[in-house]
Amino acid sequence: MNRHIPVLDLAPLSTGGPAARQALAVQLREACSTYGFFYITGHAVPPALMADVFAQLRQLFALPRADKLAIARTHPLIERGWEPLGSQVLEPGARPDLKEAFGIGPLGDPDWPNLWPEALPELEPLLMRYFALCRDQAIDLMRLLALSLDLPDSQFDSFCTEPLCGLRALHYPPQPPKADALQRGAGAHTDFGALTLLAQDDAGGLELFDPDAGWFAADPLPGTMVVNLGDMIPRWTNDRYRSTVHRVINRSGRERYSLPFFFDGNPAARIECLPTCQSPDHPPRYPPISVAEHIGAMTEAVYNPAAG
Repeated sequence: MNRHIPVLDLAPLSTGGPAARQALAVQLREACSTYGFFYITGHAVPPALMADVFAQLRQLFALPRADKLAIARTHPLIERGWEPLGSQVLEPGARPDLKEAFGIGPLGDPDWPNLWPEALPELEPLLMRYFALCRDQAIDLMRLLALSLDLPDSQFDSFCTEPLCGLRALHYPPQPPKADALQRGAGAHTDFGALTLLAQDDAGGLELFDPDAGWFAADPLPGTMVVNLGDMIPRWTNDRYRSTVHRVINRSGRERYSLPFFFDGNPAARIECLPTCQSPDHPPRYPPISVAEHIGAMTEAVYNPAAG
């Protein structure tokens, strides 16, 4: 059912002129108005780097538990370090998520530095390079998003300055054969921020919810990344653009690895209805809120303090 999810070639962002960028913005508008999910080709991450990163992730999650505990996350709302299975409950009423995670954030925060396993010295330079490429790609997508809304491509520049962003390596064991209906790899949820850029292996398991047709798969397509809109975008666009409910159930019978990059913007930025998304007949549906307020409230809601 991948026919529901468009594939956008981002090459015109670096090689095309204004007309090509505008044509791509039209494609993006259609994608954001339907599911708010789309695949991208021509993205910033070289295939060789992607392969090296996933090789390191498999080694990371195969480390002895003692090694992972040495880099365990230390703050319930700061997603840096290792998290064991069951640390999150993304879907209210479901069981804790059947995944473990390793998170990093931007450099330069003396209070919350990234934590790295001593046994994998290559992990840090690889993930930080990947992190930087995803951040730059997200900024380019925010400029294209502005064009798709008939706004100057600089509309979100202040939002993209010193942005909150995070990278989470995820490991999903196979779904247990006798798992009940409330067990997921990642429970049904929408993402909190502005954009998520997802790299996934070939195991599959990502599913989107269509209110009319139910759940359908966003299967891996070689050479692509999956991009989806987070909850900030509907607030900005007065629900013109979608933040779609999705989940992960690893039915492959083997390990699944994925790597979402979350782009959440400057913490002081205000999220309020854009001028091209409101009118006297369509007044703003959401009150203004800061990025920090929004992300803090959403993150606190999904962590299970008893997990571990």
